[in-house]
Amino acid sequence: MSKLLLMIVITALVIPVSSWACKQAVPGDEYPVSSLDSYDYIVIARIDKAIHATEYRYKPLVSFEATVIENLKGELDKGSVFHGMPESEEARAVCPVHLVESGIYLLLLTKESNQYFISRFSIYVKNDNKNFINYINQINSALKF
Repeated sequence: MSKLLLMIVITALVIPVSSWACKQAVPGDEYPVSSLDSYDYIVIARIDKAIHATEYRYKPLVSFEATVIENLKGELDKGSVFHGMPESEEARAVCPVHLVESGIYLLLLTKESNQYFISRFSIYVKNDNKNFINYINQINSALKF
């Protein structure tokens, strides 16, 4: 039994801690435009308020308020303010949504019962991403067809 315990301890020390962490979905040069039909709204928005849970390791998003800067899909007008929350979904090792107040993001949203939802799988992107403008152009091109 002690050999098994020793092997477990050695394995735990050898495997990097990062392999136990959740992974953030980040596209490369190409945004996955094939998934756009799954979302009711695609907007570029400034996060006015973001509330994250503090009692959990990854501090998941609880709710947010955002102002639309540009609407790519759906019926949210430029300048309109909306409230949203994360979808309740199985994590499957993908990090929960985390939004920074005053940050500008490309958001893919669904709407149900007058409430906007963001999924941890929606590949939301902050404007400091080197491909941010390229992603918007790819999305606009895909939505035209």
